[in-house]
Amino acid sequence: ETGINAEYGEFFFFLLLLKLNIKTKNKIKNKKIRKMSTSPTITITVRLIKSFSYRTVRNLILRDINSTITILQLKQIIIETIQSRSDLVNLFKTVQFDTLKFWTKAHFHKANNLIINFDEEPSFYPTDDKNLIECEFENETELSFFNRVDYEAFKSNPELKW
Repeated sequence: ETGINAEYGEFFFFLLLLKLNIKTKNKIKNKKIRKMSTSPTITITVRLIKSFSYRTVRNLILRDINSTITILQLKQIIIETIQSRSDLVNLFKTVQFDTLKFWTKAHFHKANNLIINFDEEPSFYPTDDKNLIECEFENETELSFFNRVDYEAFKSNPELKW
C-alpha cells in the first residue's frame, strides 16, 4: 500500500508542478502582451459649449489621440472634426471656439454646474505649447471647449434662460 500511495503522491506532485509552471509562463506571456500593446493614445471627451445661459452643449468623443501632441494641435483636431462631422448641428460650426478647460479626469469628482467647471485654478487651462502628457491628460479626460468672451460674460452674470 505504501508503494501505491507514494506513486500517486509523486504523480500529483508532478501535476502540481506542471500546473504552476504553466500559470507562470502564462503570466509572463500576458505581461509581455500588455507591454507591447501599451500605446500613448488616449480617449478624450470634449464638451462643445455654444451657449452657457441656454445650456447648449454637445459631447464630442475623440478616440486614439496621441498623447504627445500639443494643446494647439488638439484644438486644431477638434475644430477639423467639428467642421467635418455631418451629425453636428450647424450652430456648433459657427462658434469661435478658442479655450480648453478641464471638466474632469477619469474617476475624479465632477463640478456641480452642469455646463462648466467654475473652478479657476491655472492648471485647469492647459497652455497651447505643452503636450498632453505635460498637462496631465489621462485616458477618459473630459474637457470643455468654448468661446472665452462668452464664458467671462456668463461668469459675471450666471443667469440661465429657457
